[in-house]
Amino acid sequence: MLSLFRNLNKNVVEEIIKLRAKKEITSMNDLKEIPSFPERMIPILDMFFGCTSSYFNLKIELINEDWSSTRYFDIVFEKKTGRILKWEEM
Repeated sequence: MLSLFRNLNKNVVEEIIKLRAKKEITSMNDLKEIPSFPERMIPILDMFFGCTSSYFNLKIELINEDWSSTRYFDIVFEKKTGRILKWEEM
C-alpha cells in the first residue's frame, strides 16, 4: 500500500517495513526514526492511516504509455488485513 504514495520511494518503503518488523508503529512520529523518511509525508499518511474506518476505497486512473487510452478502477479493501473486497473497472 505504501508504494502507492508517489513521494515514498522503494528504499523508504523498505525501511518502514524493517521498522515494523522490529516494533509496532503506533504513531506517525515513529517514522521519524527512519533518516530518509520525508517529513512532509507525515500529515498525508496520518490522514490516510489515522482514520478510524475499517475499510479504504481507492480509485486508480491508469494512463497508457502512449496516452491513447485511460482505464479507471475502484478498489475497496480492509484496512487491517489489506484484503481486497472489491476490484471493479469503471
